[in-house]
Amino acid sequence: LAAIVESSEDAIIGKSLEGIVTSWNQGASRLFGYTAEEMVGQSVSRIVPPERSEEEAEILLRLRRGERVERYETVRRHKDGRMVDVSLSVSPIRDRSSRVIGASKIARDITDQKRVEAATRQAHERLQEQTAVLELAPVLVRDMESRIILWTKGAERLYGFSKAEALGRVSHELFQTEFVSGKAYVDEMLRGVGQWEGELIHRKSNGEQLVVASQQIVYRDSTGRSLHILEVNADITERKRAEQGLRESQARFANIIDSAMDAIISIDAAQRVVLFNTAAERMFGCAAAEALGRPLDRFIPAPLREAHRAHVRAFGATGATNRTMGKLKDLTALRVDGQEFPIEASISQTNVEGGKLFTVILRDISRRKAAEEALSRSEERLRALATRLQQAREEEAMRIARELHDQLGRCLTAMKMDVDGIGRGLAGAVAEADFGALLERVKRMNETLDETVYTVRRISAELRPGVLDDLGLAAAIEWQARDFQARSGVSCVVRVPEEDLPLSPDQATAMFRIFQESLTNVARHAQATKVWVNLSEEEGAVVLEIEDDGVGISPARLAERHSLGLLGMRERVAVFGGEIEFAGMPGQGTAVVVRMPVLGTS
Repeated sequence: LAAIVESSEDAIIGKSLEGIVTSWNQGASRLFGYTAEEMVGQSVSRIVPPERSEEEAEILLRLRRGERVERYETVRRHKDGRMVDVSLSVSPIRDRSSRVIGASKIARDITDQKRVEAATRQAHERLQEQTAVLELAPVLVRDMESRIILWTKGAERLYGFSKAEALGRVSHELFQTEFVSGKAYVDEMLRGVGQWEGELIHRKSNGEQLVVASQQIVYRDSTGRSLHILEVNADITERKRAEQGLRESQARFANIIDSAMDAIISIDAAQRVVLFNTAAERMFGCAAAEALGRPLDRFIPAPLREAHRAHVRAFGATGATNRTMGKLKDLTALRVDGQEFPIEASISQTNVEGGKLFTVILRDISRRKAAEEALSRSEERLRALATRLQQAREEEAMRIARELHDQLGRCLTAMKMDVDGIGRGLAGAVAEADFGALLERVKRMNETLDETVYTVRRISAELRPGVLDDLGLAAAIEWQARDFQARSGVSCVVRVPEEDLPLSPDQATAMFRIFQESLTNVARHAQATKVWVNLSEEEGAVVLEIEDDGVGISPARLAERHSLGLLGMRERVAVFGGEIEFAGMPGQGTAVVVRMPVLGTS
């Protein structure tokens, strides 16, 4: 018996009712790591984890009552500290009088058993989960004649057929299946390869059509005989509708792109062309097939390529660009025949899978530029013509003024002298009775001549004030202001420099005429009581400022381009590269500021 105990694979331990080990076989040494010498005489609690101490006390209590403990599964501690799963069978040991004096414990290592049980339990749980998932999925199983032999709740929800309605039915008859790739092809794949996947069109119990992505697998036994077909169907009706909508949207987009009047080009992050519409083909003389996949550089003049690449990179990083249609300086593009031409461009970016797409809309402005240049040349010619006409008018006015002043003035003066002489001669030659009447007539003739001389001088001054030619712009402005004050009653405060201003005669004439026009506007519209005039030289320009305290002028009135008076004033100063500014608000008066470049700076 001792040999059997010692050679047993199980741990066999003898202990007293106080839990002191009295025997310890080799199986116990193997199981717990302690030798018999280390354990005999020691408390069995040495191999009991602290949290299991009450468990050992309960076992000893049952032994004292004479009870057996059968296959009690618990945990004990190995010498190295690890826990060991064991099954305990404990029997009381009795003396000759049947009194319990100790116990015999058999401990069997069930670690592997526990591991297998845990694995089995986990597998069972996974199987239950998979079964639950499978039940939720639209899954069916068919026999080799396509009769349905398994029908899940997921299939019932998808198609609307109950299990009773579906089981035993031929699937393609129940679903009124439309085979996109043909039924014969599907059957051939299942017979040969043993599986097939693709799209099918089915009908639900209510007749509603749906598109499914179907996966079908043939299961065979160990001999290779086909047993049944597992079919998993996923409803992709909405996805197919979305795809169809996307295709229609793409078709509309492509039609819009190709019918656009402007060239539209898209490039990827490497600046290779991925979109090249019909207008781009016309603009650059290059077919889309030749442009796609190639660098955009071929359509950019060589000196500008690096700057363009840098601009696109910066735009991709920051989103900032100075290229917006109609709001940028002109750019230059390159046709495939080498011809350069001006364009306007607008750029945008879109994030797509794998990077960014940059789209640029280009407009060939060659014709517009040519028209603008032609218009500019025409405006230059018209301005030159207007300037020449103005000069001719000034010259003619000067000639007429001189004729009036010199010739007609001399004649009138001579006539006055003659009339005066006649008056004196008549005093002695005419009878006293007629002298009074004749003298009165001569007096009236003298008055008429005086008035005529004054009128001639006034007209002469208005045509071309002699003071402008004789004394310069400053004196002419002072004279004109005094004359305006005398005729209108509007007080004029004038400040002019004493030294000569560095203006050409034509410039001085232009500024004087602007001054005259400004005073005319004050008289006609301002209802002013006072005008301030300041003539000065500053920062390379002669500046004339006219300000009144009248009713003012609205910004809308100032912005009117068809006002001939304002337009004429602008044109007079623009000829010389000068500027004129008008400012005013209703009730706050009006101000005119003229800046004329001095000689050598225009």
